[in-house]
Amino acid sequence: MNPVVQAAPRTDCRACVHCGTVKEGVSIYCLHPKQGGAIFSWKNATELACGIFEQREESFSETLEALERGNPKDAIGVTKVPLSLFPSTATALASLAFLNGALKYGKYNWRQSGVKASIYLDACRRHLAKWENGEEVDEDGVPHLAAALASVAIIVDAGACGKLNDDRPPGADVSKFFDSLVPIVKKLSEKKP
Repeated sequence: MNPVVQAAPRTDCRACVHCGTVKEGVSIYCLHPKQGGAIFSWKNATELACGIFEQREESFSETLEALERGNPKDAIGVTKVPLSLFPSTATALASLAFLNGALKYGKYNWRQSGVKASIYLDACRRHLAKWENGEEVDEDGVPHLAAALASVAIIVDAGACGKLNDDRPPGADVSKFFDSLVPIVKKLSEKKP
């Protein structure tokens, strides 16, 4: 039996959305009721170790044949991005910020003029800080969480459209730095009364 490991996202495997662990395998069959028992297969795919998924030994072609015996569209559909996983509540909330922006600046204005990543990152951080400190809405009555979601969405969309001025500073290994702080947190936590 292959060991269970924590893994970063890879193109040849899939990590469990429930527990984040992966185990090497041939193909995976989703047993989660909300997924409706859909089969996901890739070359060198993974078995999701939390028990939500179980390994099946069929090949990719056998998996596709099984799907095609049902609805042929399923064989193609399971390979697409599952957009239904993004909560419609978040889409609706972000749409308020996009409506406000469209009324002020025009629809999809960032796709025409382009944007600096830092401007929208700063806006997102300000909205989150205000929300964290108890302020629910901005001066226009738009929820701060809506504006934060919209800020991130604009960075993503501008990047996809080739309209993002990526002015991030030179990178630092923040993951390593954050990990280096864990022993300090542990030591401080042990001092609690």
